[in-house]
Amino acid sequence: MGLLPDTLACQPNFGGWVSPNLNAVRAPVAEGFETHLGFYCQ
Repeated sequence: MGLLPDTLACQPNFGGWVSPNLNAVRAPVAEGFETHLGFYCQ
């Protein structure tokens, strides 16, 4: 059985900043624009 999602440590790898909350990201959101984020999990 593989790792479950709640056992992985994830961090943003583009389009956002590390959040003080575990497995979360801070990202800019502006009306009329798309926000693209990327994560990698180990």
